[in-house]
Amino acid sequence: EDAVSSGMPKPFTMSRAIGPSAVALATALLAACNLHFGTGIEVHDTWTRSYTVKPGAVYELHERVGLVRVDAGDGDAIVVNATRFAKAATEDAAKAMLAEFTIAESSAPDRVALDGTPKDSSLGFNRSRWVEYRITVPRSTAVTVRSINSEIKVNGIAGVLRVESTNGEITANGLGDGADIRLVNGEIRLDFAKLGESGVRCKSTNGQIVVTVPADAKAAIASSVAVGEIKTEKLAVAI
Repeated sequence: EDAVSSGMPKPFTMSRAIGPSAVALATALLAACNLHFGTGIEVHDTWTRSYTVKPGAVYELHERVGLVRVDAGDGDAIVVNATRFAKAATEDAAKAMLAEFTIAESSAPDRVALDGTPKDSSLGFNRSRWVEYRITVPRSTAVTVRSINSEIKVNGIAGVLRVESTNGEITANGLGDGADIRLVNGEIRLDFAKLGESGVRCKSTNGQIVVTVPADAKAAIASSVAVGEIKTEKLAVAI
């Protein structure tokens, strides 16, 4: 699947749908995104960090629930602004949860990794926690996000985008290399300003995939679907 002829870019592969100018697959969408059930008292705080990195650095985020927004910037720093939320039956209980809310950090000039997943995944009835991340990265940064239930938005990065999630919506615009997206329930929408050698691979068990690439992009394409349909628009295909 990865083997290509000399001088040709790597193929981009989807298990449901793919397309250069626009390709869409429509199936039932059962994504649950940013849902926080139950009554209670909600509290929040702000967590901020800045990391100076080399061109082409890797940024990794592991988070269970929330919103992740990544925007490309022109500086040499990864800047993270995270709003952390906790909800419990009483204000004191919510504040206690928030006080225990840690985001693990690992940083080097070529890689920054953050992990906000709780050590105890069973928070109990009427107790929940989530994070809203707003992150700016240098344009050449490669971004990896692992989540369970999040809305993920990425804009303008020239590095490879990798996402693994169970539920949610994944939207990326102005991408400048490739992507590898794995989602169980939800919608994937990718728009490429440039298609790089890394290619594009998307897989969704239940949802819609739409990929847009420049009209002059050249690549080998492989696609398959279990239930649904594959559509292409303005795509010249040589068989």
